[in-house]
Amino acid sequence: MLNETWFTFACAVLGVSVGILGTLLPMIPGLGLIFFVIAAVKLLQPDRIENILVVAAAVAWIGLWVAEFFAGMLGAKLFGGTRWGMLGALVGGIIGVFFFPIGIIFGPMIGAIGGELLAGRNSLPESFKVGIGAGGSFLILTAIKLAAAVTLGLIFIADYWAGS
Repeated sequence: MLNETWFTFACAVLGVSVGILGTLLPMIPGLGLIFFVIAAVKLLQPDRIENILVVAAAVAWIGLWVAEFFAGMLGAKLFGGTRWGMLGALVGGIIGVFFFPIGIIFGPMIGAIGGELLAGRNSLPESFKVGIGAGGSFLILTAIKLAAAVTLGLIFIADYWAGS
C-alpha cells in the first residue's frame, strides 16, 4: 500500500509540475492539467485530499480561463481605449490563440490598435498605447495564473500528506 501511495504522489507531483510550467507555455494547459491531476487523485484515493481543493482547482481553472478572453479588453480600457479598441483586443486575442505562442501576446495588442484605428478616434501613438495596455494585461494575467498554479500545487502537497 505504501508503494501505491508513493507512486500516486510522484505521478501527481509530476503532473502538477508540468501544469505549473504550462502556465508559462501556451502549448500546455496549465491550470486545467492541475485540476485534472487533483481530481484524479481524489478519485483514486478519496481520503487523501479534501473536496474543497478539487472545487478550488476547478474554480481557478475556469475563472482564469474566462479571464484570458477579457484581459485584453480590460487592459485596452485602462489605457484609454474605446469600445472599438476593446472589441479589437477581444477579437485579436481569439485569433491570436491560433498563432501561439506569439499570437497570444501580440493578438490582443494588434487587435486593440486596429480597433482604435478603424474607429478613427485615436491617433497612431494613442492607439499603440491602448495596444500596449491590451498586451500588458496578458502578461499580468500570466503572473496571476502562475501564482494560482504554484499555490494550488503547494496546497495539494500539504493536503495530500495531511490526509495520510
